[in-house]
Amino acid sequence: MSLANITHTIANNRATLRWTAVDGSDKVDIFLRNPTSEVFERLASVNMTDESYTFALTRNGEFIVNFMPNNGGTEYRYTFVANGITNSATPATPTIGRIPATGPKENVLVALAIAFVLYLIYRRAKSKAKH
Repeated sequence: MSLANITHTIANNRATLRWTAVDGSDKVDIFLRNPTSEVFERLASVNMTDESYTFALTRNGEFIVNFMPNNGGTEYRYTFVANGITNSATPATPTIGRIPATGPKENVLVALAIAFVLYLIYRRAKSKAKH
């Protein structure tokens, strides 16, 4: 099957692509162009006769979709623009508290504290051994 009459609708941050299937292929692979890497990334492989596919939009701008029917169907590229998309899936920014100072000065202080504690343990053990 080859694709015919591709259209799209956008609602609630989701795009629905629709097409009319014609004889020849039973599945179609749908790829979306990544605007950063400019590489087409696979969204899905769907039955040609489903005649629709819906996916989430996470940004505004141009979307280029590549349809590749299996069984030697004709590849078709479709472009649309989305505006007014709000990214509700934005991850929360982690809060980082005060990071303790580290460096040579702090490392020396820690080493001295450990050495002092070990010295006290040694002295105590030595004094018990004398008695």
